[in-house]
Amino acid sequence: MTSILWARFKLLARRPGATILMTVLAMAFAYFLGGTNGGKEPVPVYSHLSGAPEKALLKELNQSDVFSFHLSSLKGIKKDVSAGESSVGLEVYPDRYNVIVIGENVQKSLLDPFVQSVYAENSQKTAIAAANPAVDQKKIERVFQESKKHPVFTMNDTSMEGKLSVDNSNQLQAIFGFTLFFSIYTIAFSVFGLFNERQQGVWNRVILSPVSKTSIYLGHLIYSFVVGYAQIALVFSVFHFVAGVDFHTSLGFVLLLIAPYVFAIVAFSLLITSLVKTVHHFRALIPLLSVSMAMIGGAYWPIEIVSSNVMISLSKIVPITYGMDLLKGVTIHGYEWQQSFYSVVILLLMGIIMMGISINVMERKQTA
Repeated sequence: MTSILWARFKLLARRPGATILMTVLAMAFAYFLGGTNGGKEPVPVYSHLSGAPEKALLKELNQSDVFSFHLSSLKGIKKDVSAGESSVGLEVYPDRYNVIVIGENVQKSLLDPFVQSVYAENSQKTAIAAANPAVDQKKIERVFQESKKHPVFTMNDTSMEGKLSVDNSNQLQAIFGFTLFFSIYTIAFSVFGLFNERQQGVWNRVILSPVSKTSIYLGHLIYSFVVGYAQIALVFSVFHFVAGVDFHTSLGFVLLLIAPYVFAIVAFSLLITSLVKTVHHFRALIPLLSVSMAMIGGAYWPIEIVSSNVMISLSKIVPITYGMDLLKGVTIHGYEWQQSFYSVVILLLMGIIMMGISINVMERKQTA
């Protein structure tokens, strides 16, 4: 088995291009589509204010941990929102504001309460200043800041799933989704090395050696698992330690929970390898299946927004669904390991069943 592993890793060292490409693509898609620029969603603002009041309002708005506000023209905002380049825009007046958006979306539901709170606070300051004209405005501001640091009472929001969804949920959705998606390509093409050995006659020569079939299979599958797992670990580590993305739990815990998903994808790739007849069939089938699984399993968008019962039913047979459930559960919803046990068991069962079927098919082909 170790000789098989050593040979596969030497081949990887000679031709690392595909693995590196998949890793870079996963990082690039997650970075640009997940809004990893500090984790803030850019919001264009058209202001009917000017001078000091405008600067003060923008400063208060930019204290948000979710949004980054910048001035723009009203025409430009409407054009960007209509074209989908901006999910939401803002038009501000001295005493009111308008949210510019097409339909309802998650960003509007997050933006509206925040802007409303900023305006409510400014109204309170104005009322206090009008009632106490002798009090300096800076003193009023100090009182407000002190009240924020030491509130009279606090509230904790919770949901039925655990803790309230975190502010960077969209960012984590993109990181997890695209990482799991591109890992399918890496794992599948590493498993496909087994098919190439059969096609080129290398398999028959290896069988004649003292190495058992079990060791041969284990060598190839462990190699594919290690390569796929290392890619996911590298992507998550770069986003966590370099880009500063907060996973809201231990990175080690996240990486531990992703192991069943990698195992299931290795088994899925082996199943496809056992069924195809040519390299061209495999290269055509893997992109089709991986994209379909990503769409159905909630890698491209949250599965929670899907309303079709058919699509939800199909997602139950896709490994990426349970991989996303594991990652989002422990990071966004604050699940403990006990709450993730169901997804872990399903992925392990999927992997065992697919691996058993694929090895049986490959052995039958060998003896036929």
